[in-house]
Amino acid sequence: MDKSFQAAFESVLDWWDAMGVEVPKVAPAKPKARPKNTAIKTQTSPTKSASQKRNTPSLSNAARITAAETLAKSAKDLAALKMAMASFDAGTLTDNAVQCVFSRGNPD
Repeated sequence: MDKSFQAAFESVLDWWDAMGVEVPKVAPAKPKARPKNTAIKTQTSPTKSASQKRNTPSLSNAARITAAETLAKSAKDLAALKMAMASFDAGTLTDNAVQCVFSRGNPD
């Protein structure tokens, strides 16, 4: 492991400890050896991205932010906000998303 990375990692663990975060002691994993001269497999079959499947036009980040703000402000309650977030297209962020993790706990 790189010494600067090791020092940064230990610094984070020390900070977490000072803040009261319980971190189990885990030995660093040994890197796995890769066979030499192996090419990384790439997807060759043509597939549609999630945004293409949703039939949504490509938007700029600024337009997505504006759309998200408008959608969030129009929600009347948490249930409506949850539905809006679950159906919102955030571009590449949601292309491979399986589900929207909305909240946990008492909604009141």
